[in-house]
Amino acid sequence: MATLDIQAELQEYIDQHDINKMFVGIVENVLLEKPSNPATFVVEYLHKTYPDKFAEGEGGAGEAKGGEDSDYSSEDDDDDDVVDELPPLPASMAASRGRRRTAVSAEASVDPRVLREKWEKEKKTHPKSDAEKERILSILKRNVFFTHLDPAGVETLIDMFFPVEKDDGDIIIKQGETGDLFYVVDSGTPEVYVRKPGDVEPVKVLTYGEGDSFGELALMYNAPRAATVKAKGDCKLWAVDRLTFKVILQDVTSKKRDLYKGFVEKVPILASLSEYERLTIADALQPAEFEDSAVIISQGDAGDNFYIVETGEVSCTQSPSPGATPVEVMRLGAGQYFGEIALLTNQPRKATVTAVGPTKCLKLDRKTFNRVMGPLQEVLKRNMDQYNSIMAQNI
Repeated sequence: MATLDIQAELQEYIDQHDINKMFVGIVENVLLEKPSNPATFVVEYLHKTYPDKFAEGEGGAGEAKGGEDSDYSSEDDDDDDVVDELPPLPASMAASRGRRRTAVSAEASVDPRVLREKWEKEKKTHPKSDAEKERILSILKRNVFFTHLDPAGVETLIDMFFPVEKDDGDIIIKQGETGDLFYVVDSGTPEVYVRKPGDVEPVKVLTYGEGDSFGELALMYNAPRAATVKAKGDCKLWAVDRLTFKVILQDVTSKKRDLYKGFVEKVPILASLSEYERLTIADALQPAEFEDSAVIISQGDAGDNFYIVETGEVSCTQSPSPGATPVEVMRLGAGQYFGEIALLTNQPRKATVTAVGPTKCLKLDRKTFNRVMGPLQEVLKRNMDQYNSIMAQNI
């Protein structure tokens, strides 16, 4: 199945279940209330906002693909804190909900190629000094929204930031209004005000300074602002729009997805997977970084994680008997893998794997694999010879 077909299928699912609206509601309410226990707060919010979905009982879960693995395990839900009833949204934000659904869904379902063509026609770079570029870069490095961008993507994004100057008292963003800009504070002290239900006047909750940033949510969704930000004194900011961010992120995501899929294709234990299944696994891979000499897996330990080396190198050593001096049996570099038998069984590791210098890996645990694919034993039944070969070896 082609990548664009897969994207269309996933987008159809997102639109069918109004996933964007659901996540926008979760994020804006969490930002407004800042609960001490966000996980429990989100569960309570979903129960109150979508009572009909929960009234359907467990049948909905059974309709998902791989129904036998759709129980995400209650072992992760061991917090029984009680959360006060969620207050309603401010009137301005509640009124915008109907409009937001159309805006978010329409934007989300636009073909990525159309977005890129639009961006190519409208994009403009804005000159900056080296110091200004470095300042913006340092801010982006601290923000989780930009961790998925590669260096080239970050450089392009920085070039697209444009200057915004505000005088004392000017409103930069207004609570309840939609916006598509993310801001970085170059100089000045913008102040943040929030009006909660029942408040006559908004209350100042925060003051930003040089090096701070705000408005990240606008990069992902056409969502109402969760607060008002005013300039205190003269303020200089840098801003970038959602279209620019999305196009750059799409490029990076597409390249990374293709790279990860290429890694997956090299793993014999996954050779019988279809194109769609390989992409599913590629999307489930999680980054893991190791310092020089860090032990990634140890001989004799039970295995649960499978690893692919993204950058760097690892040394594989074995001890012929307990207490014996380990002997290096091989080294693995970028694109190579180890621990794949952990996707199948929890039998003890047959070697110790240690990072040689700083090393970045991609990892996948058996629980995640089973959740997205079903038990690997079932997958491998497509090729029993391969199954028997794998069971006879591997780290």
